[in-house]
Amino acid sequence: MARPTAADRVPARHLRHPAEVPFYVFMVVLNVAIIAAIIRFALVLPFLPTRLQESPGALAVKSALWALLLLIPGLIVVRETQRAAIRAGAVQLSPRQYPDLYATVDDFARRLGLGAQA
Repeated sequence: MARPTAADRVPARHLRHPAEVPFYVFMVVLNVAIIAAIIRFALVLPFLPTRLQESPGALAVKSALWALLLLIPGLIVVRETQRAAIRAGAVQLSPRQYPDLYATVDDFARRLGLGAQA
C-alpha cells in the first residue's frame, strides 16, 4: 500500500462541522442552567410556608426534583453499561482476522493522518 501524500490528508478543519462547537457550548450552558434551577427550587422548597409544604403538590414537586437530580447519574450509568457491553463483545481488528476490513480502516486512518493501526 502506498504511503499517503500531504494532498491525501484531510485538513482537521474539514473534520468538524462549523456549528459543532457553538452548539456544544450552548448545550453545556443550558444543562448547567437546568441543574442550577433544580437545585435552587430544592433549596427554596423547605422555606415555604408550612401549609404549602404539606400540600399534595409539594410532595409531587419534591419527588420531581429528586427524580430530575437522579436522572443525570442514572443516564451516565446506563450509557457506560451499554458501552461496556459493546466492548465486551468486540473483536480486535487485525490483518490476520479480517484483512479486507483492516486494510480499509488502515487506509482511512492514514488519510486522516492518524498513522498506522497496530
